[in-house]
Amino acid sequence: MHKLIPVLLCAAVLLVCAATWADAGETVTTTQDAVIFTPWRVAGIILLGGVIGFLSGLFGVGGGFLLTPMLNIVFGIPMLVAVGSSLCQMIGTATTATMRHWKRSAVDAKLFFIMSGGMISGVMVGVEIGEALKGLGEVTVFSAPVPWSWLVPMCCFVVLLTIIGGWTLHESLSTRRKVASGDDAPERRGLFTRLPIPPMTQLDTTTGRAVSLPAVAYLGFGTGMLQGLLGVGGGVVIVPALIYWVGSRTRTAVGTSLLVIIVSSIAGTIRHGIAGNVHLGLVALMLISSTTGASLGAALGHRIKSHSLRMNFALVVLVALIVIVAKMLVRLRPLG
Repeated sequence: MHKLIPVLLCAAVLLVCAATWADAGETVTTTQDAVIFTPWRVAGIILLGGVIGFLSGLFGVGGGFLLTPMLNIVFGIPMLVAVGSSLCQMIGTATTATMRHWKRSAVDAKLFFIMSGGMISGVMVGVEIGEALKGLGEVTVFSAPVPWSWLVPMCCFVVLLTIIGGWTLHESLSTRRKVASGDDAPERRGLFTRLPIPPMTQLDTTTGRAVSLPAVAYLGFGTGMLQGLLGVGGGVVIVPALIYWVGSRTRTAVGTSLLVIIVSSIAGTIRHGIAGNVHLGLVALMLISSTTGASLGAALGHRIKSHSLRMNFALVVLVALIVIVAKMLVRLRPLG
């Protein structure tokens, strides 16, 4: 685990340094016309793509929980364009990482098919919510006018990352203390294995325990809705949900999450593309480095203990939360 700490710290430093490139007084816009590429932005976006790709392969996330808000608050990309372009970029990144995990038999195909149907439907609903927010115009917060299509997703990010990062860090530290004291790591029995909602189905990843099929399908729908609205691959929700609710093994949760993200990202990209929210030039810049980063992250992830993997995942989430909150406060500071 100690070998990962410098990597995560470097990622955090790079993201924080990138934040200094953004103009704090930049106008928040909602169209592709506002996307301007300066040399510093091009270099920063390529660098960000590599960091996101590495984290994607390592933790089984699409990276949108970092990528979307960073594109908006650090590089000034309009929120809906950041959402659509992030989803498009995830297709390439998640495919590269999934191939690595598939070779190591760390993907549960049955779980993937159960979640995919609900997730695709959820993506469509999330996109429609985003378009509805776009039509609401602006609201004044602390004397600063901001679009609803920016404010609502950013607030959702803060709540989502706080819950997921805090809970995962608490659980992983608890497990680490038990292992360090010589005790066996506590056995996790997923919430869905205790829900008496038929039909029930057996999954390899739950070591023979039956889980509620409708619960897993609606989990896919909920994460898909977040994906369509926020531009997150869903992995930041799927991975901890598969571990703690379904009872999946950590590495299988990582690999299965990536496979689900590919399908749902394709659906989200098509819908956002129709709405004009996908900037192909921006996607190309991110893919330059993200696919390589994803391959490296996936390879490294299989060499790390499961509880250490979860703890480092939580740390990355909390670093992202700090950067996002800091930049939101700057954007919403009172004028005058």
